Amino acid sequence: MAVRPGKRGSTWFWKAALFLVLLMVPLGIGVLGMLWDFLEEYQESLPENAAQQGLMLFENQQLEALAPYFSYTPHPLEAEGNFAQAVEQYFAPKEGGKGEYSLIPKVGTGSEKRFVVALDGVQIAELVLTPSGKTQRYQLDTWQISDIEVSPISGKYGVEILAPAGIQLTINAKDLSQDYMVDNAVAMDVSGYQELPEGYGQPTYIRYRVEGLLQMPQVEAQAVDGGSCALNLTEEKDGIAYYEVIHYASEEFASASGVKAENVAKLYAEFITKDASFGELLPYLLENGSLYNHLYGFSNAWYITHDANAFENLEMDNFILYDASHYSCNIQFDYYIYMGSKSYQYPTAYTLYFVREGEQWKLASLEVPLRETERSLRNLVGLMEQGIVSETTKERLMELEAYKSDLKQLISKEEMKKPLLSKERIIHWLESFKGGDPKSVEYQRRVIDTLVNSVYVYDTDGGKGRRIVLTYNISGQNTSTITVSDIACFAPGPRKKWVKCR
Repeated sequence: MAVRPGKRGSTWFWKAALFLVLLMVPLGIGVLGMLWDFLEEYQESLPENAAQQGLMLFENQQLEALAPYFSYTPHPLEAEGNFAQAVEQYFAPKEGGKGEYSLIPKVGTGSEKRFVVALDGVQIAELVLTPSGKTQRYQLDTWQISDIEVSPISGKYGVEILAPAGIQLTINAKDLSQDYMVDNAVAMDVSGYQELPEGYGQPTYIRYRVEGLLQMPQVEAQAVDGGSCALNLTEEKDGIAYYEVIHYASEEFASASGVKAENVAKLYAEFITKDASFGELLPYLLENGSLYNHLYGFSNAWYITHDANAFENLEMDNFILYDASHYSCNIQFDYYIYMGSKSYQYPTAYTLYFVREGEQWKLASLEVPLRETERSLRNLVGLMEQGIVSETTKERLMELEAYKSDLKQLISKEEMKKPLLSKERIIHWLESFKGGDPKSVEYQRRVIDTLVNSVYVYDTDGGKGRRIVLTYNISGQNTSTITVSDIACFAPGPRKKWVKCR
């Protein structure tokens, strides 16, 4: 049998080729794997890759990672969570925006690359990239975010508070310390203390001011003496809210002080109607105060004689402590005057302003509380003009308007106690004296009380003589001076020889 030449060599060839193929496949796969790894590391080493990671912080709203890049030191009185909210608002899409983030490369250097982060096409931050100093498997340098430049977040809100002494204030549930006090003697604008005598100062506030807060804070006030407080917003301007604190006295203080306040209010009403004397009222008054000066020399002789008087429906409230030396309260009652079978009702309302004199409280002034109501109305209208309107504001405005109307009626009725005297009324009053008995002590007292305001007696000539000065309840020349010799001239009986009459 013949053997074909070349078959043995052909088999060897294919075996060698197969061997080479089997050898090259793993080698190629390894090379391709190395090339893939290289490309991955190269991609990771590009600054765009690091910038893309920074962009994801914004897209995923990773606020905790972004917060350290803002130049902000939390305010000691800032509410918890306000900073996180401020960061969130900073990166929130503007009205009408789609909320799309993008990267915009900027011209950089070999050691620094910059990328702009834009939100809906508007720049909100800038990424600063620098070499990380770390190399990978193939000795490629990598980049890292070394800084994120954003506009600083700063607080633009604050409060200014006027508060009496003895009030504990809190801002966002944190105690307001004396470090925020800017003035400890701000004069209060209280109508009842505008005309105090020398040596008596007006009540004062303490002024506190807090600025640099990220949001308008929550303000609370508490009286340390057990009383209550009212926190009134008087104005809001340029991010600053202005408050005024009213300190309402404790029930214990109101109960102890209310007895004297009730007594003096009743005595005042009775003095006007000739049911009490100035001497009875005097111990309650602050000497040389506005009420004292008004009542000193005041004549109530014009008031018609009546049989009796009475007080009904008496109520007291609104005990306000301005400081340790000043307080006021409101009192209202129905004052009745009885004349025979007739009775006259006078609804009455007073605001009493007291000043401490040593260990006692003295009445400095008294007024019908219309001015304070009008002031509150002006404040509310001012707030509404600034756009600060709520249902509470509207309700309070309606309450004050109604109260103002009631007060005007009370004032009108109060003025009825001192009516303008017509010609007919004066004639009728004068004729009422015609039928009197000059010998009657009561009649004599009535004439003197009507015409004579005061009588002063003092020594003259080193105590050898006497002089009497009379002040009358008439206009023009309302005083006259009488000496002892004048009395002797007009006295009944024979005239003494030593008396020289003019």
